[in-house]
Amino acid sequence: MKKTYAPHVTALLSGIGAVMSVVHPGFTIPVGVQGLVASLCVVAATFTEALHFVKHHSLQSNIALATHLASQMGTVVQAETTKTE
Repeated sequence: MKKTYAPHVTALLSGIGAVMSVVHPGFTIPVGVQGLVASLCVVAATFTEALHFVKHHSLQSNIALATHLASQMGTVVQAETTKTE
């Protein structure tokens, strides 16, 4: 099982918000803050996955994949350029 921190951070902050609303009945978490926390958790999870991918794959396979994707894009761009002319 992979370790991801995003659900734990989200749950922790939700718990803190719940405790604050019990202690202080008029307390509400602003919508902007809720969106910011969710966005940061998603960005952190994405960064963690990208870092995991880079660290666990060899440099040669990453270069081969990048070369393959670049050649595919070159073919697509050349085909589109040929169509428009």
